[in-house]
Amino acid sequence: MGLLESLIGVSSINSISHPDVIERHRQGQISEVGSGLHSSVEVAMATDTELLFTFYSAWPNYNTHPKLWEVGIRALPTADHFEQTVLGRTEWIKFLALFFNRERQANEIFAPAAERYEQLKTITQSVSSRPEVLVGWPSGRDIWNLNGARNFFAALIADAGGRYFWKDELSYSLIPVNLERAFDEQREARFYISRSFSANTRAGLASLNPVMPNLRSFATNQIWSPDKNTKTHRRPPWQDQSLDYPDVVLKDMIAALHPELLPRYEPYYLRKLD
Repeated sequence: MGLLESLIGVSSINSISHPDVIERHRQGQISEVGSGLHSSVEVAMATDTELLFTFYSAWPNYNTHPKLWEVGIRALPTADHFEQTVLGRTEWIKFLALFFNRERQANEIFAPAAERYEQLKTITQSVSSRPEVLVGWPSGRDIWNLNGARNFFAALIADAGGRYFWKDELSYSLIPVNLERAFDEQREARFYISRSFSANTRAGLASLNPVMPNLRSFATNQIWSPDKNTKTHRRPPWQDQSLDYPDVVLKDMIAALHPELLPRYEPYYLRKLD
């Protein structure tokens, strides 16, 4: 919306791929204030911000807005990660626009993107098969991190003509589950969308946990990562730009699950791992 000059602080520059934001940080115009338990109230105070958007967690100990309120900072917790649809997350641009009187511009950005997304959904409605899709990554030897069955990522898979493997969990956000249980339910999934940006090859994924090579997706060579067009280590555009282009995200997923529907399309965010 042309409001970059209003941005004076971010949680961490290491997860941001947008070159203009990175450059403004290099010039000292954007500060790092941390996030969650690692945030710095003192740094946030030093930025002299008029409004601070914070991450909202279902676990009270991970919320920083009460402490920020105590020191006089207008902190507003946001919970877009609880949205159940991709468009629901993108629509938060309207919320942000309210603070800058840019509602009309936000609508002009969102409406055509939403229309393109809905049009794309129609091409998967009559697919003859909906392959099962595994999402997530191992954390240590005992935990598998995944999206809840009511999370937007599960809806994205459905919109792209797939089936999300985790069916009986009603969470709206990311959740840690027992690795043995997750592996028992996921090992026959034909596709795997990895969210582990620390491993960018199949061999790298296999090194994270000894169970990984036993996944069917390793045998079918259908492991994908949303790290395409990454120019700096662990700064994939998917992380901080994909919500602006929900139709591109859906197109990428359709191209991965049903390439016959988009034979000439080259994914922008998703990359098949070698």
